[in-house]
Amino acid sequence: MAVTHDGTMSGGLDGRSMAIDGRWGNDAGSELELTQSGAALSGVYRTRLGAAEHGRDYPLVGWRNGRCLGFSVAWGPDSESLTSWTGLIDVMPDRTVTISAMWLLVSGTSLKREGEQAVIKDSTAWEAFRTQSVVFRRL
Repeated sequence: MAVTHDGTMSGGLDGRSMAIDGRWGNDAGSELELTQSGAALSGVYRTRLGAAEHGRDYPLVGWRNGRCLGFSVAWGPDSESLTSWTGLIDVMPDRTVTISAMWLLVSGTSLKREGEQAVIKDSTAWEAFRTQSVVFRRL
């Protein structure tokens, strides 16, 4: 089995053994570049959202176990926050390979209103977390 340049599969449809090295993107315009060495993942993430610098390369580290994978990005020094993604490598009915994941963001600070001004303060546990699903497709 092989993954073609356009992200479609040739041969069998098994997400457990397919290569995931390369560029991936999501509907929000963010991109990641993955490299796999054994079970370890490394690469960069370029976000188009949030307080982090848009388009900048942020290092990512993670692991892969069959179809399952997880990776994390620290957004510093632009933002006191971390995001982790956990997901599955899927083959869609049209044979396109996707990474379907949930992300969890934790932020140590948040923007708060004090009278007429907005100031950055330490986040409470309730304010610190955000989560959502995302699908990455080969670019």
